[in-house]
Amino acid sequence: DMVCQVCNDGDYVDDDLIVFCSKCNISVHQKCYGIPKIPKDDWICDVCQEFGENGKYLRCPLCTQRGGAMKQTQYLNESNMFGAVNPQYHKFAQQCPRQAQALANKKSKQRQQQEKDFKKYDQNNNTESSINGENYHEKLYYDFHFLNKNFTEEELVNEPKPAQVWIHLSCALWMPEIYFGD
Repeated sequence: DMVCQVCNDGDYVDDDLIVFCSKCNISVHQKCYGIPKIPKDDWICDVCQEFGENGKYLRCPLCTQRGGAMKQTQYLNESNMFGAVNPQYHKFAQQCPRQAQALANKKSKQRQQQEKDFKKYDQNNNTESSINGENYHEKLYYDFHFLNKNFTEEELVNEPKPAQVWIHLSCALWMPEIYFGD
């Protein structure tokens, strides 16, 4: 049994099920992650939608953990908001894009590529047998629950550098100043 990566609870009810991302296998409650209705097709978390396989390297400014149940905030990485909380993140944020347009261009390109990947995958695989059979883990970018979180410098070359701040929802629970778009 898996637990929600936001509240760390494994219990669920009919209107608040634990949902698994089809790309990284992260487990979250619908209400903890803000999923009003479970989609008929695969559910893909915001991190995987935005960064694909490289989402596992995404930094949180409030802790030292990478990847996980994160959401994009309304804050630009150019703000000095997290300088005192996490100086290492603040140093990293100085390398991130400075314009909102850079973010929009990146989103558009990544979503187009993901759509192509999904279409190609659907054409080459029978969805039912892939979910129930041995191909299930082949379509994952990575399995969050079994991910080695000690990354090498070579792996971190692929670290996303978003224009806006992404934060773990579990970290944001302790910061009333954090605002998300949705």
